[in-house]
Amino acid sequence: MTVAKYLLCRDRAITPEEDIRAVMPVSRAVYVIVAFTTFLSWTVMFTELFRVTKSVWPCVILHTVEDSLINQLVISGYISIAAGREILISPINGGITSILYLAVGIGIRAYRTGKGHRLVAVQKQIKPLIG
Repeated sequence: MTVAKYLLCRDRAITPEEDIRAVMPVSRAVYVIVAFTTFLSWTVMFTELFRVTKSVWPCVILHTVEDSLINQLVISGYISIAAGREILISPINGGITSILYLAVGIGIRAYRTGKGHRLVAVQKQIKPLIG
């Protein structure tokens, strides 16, 4: 509902440049670099989430919630970030956010691979006992 009011109150079309400036007031070139680092950190998290759950749906739901909640709050102005700090603390694609996404992805990977290592270790211990 808030997003609809925001879009209806606009008296002109929204340009991509305005969307970029609403998220992070930098040039397109800098935004592309920041966006790609964010995408890379998302890739680790979403890939590991997919591997653990063996389903694409948790990834779809997580990405949908992020897009529908966080992005709209920032773009519509409900969350304001101190000028000059956007590249670090922006909840959409700031450096700290990207590090958190990467840490979650690495944590999920450690969980996923840790289960496999424990299972192999247990099997090696049981084999001499069995036969």
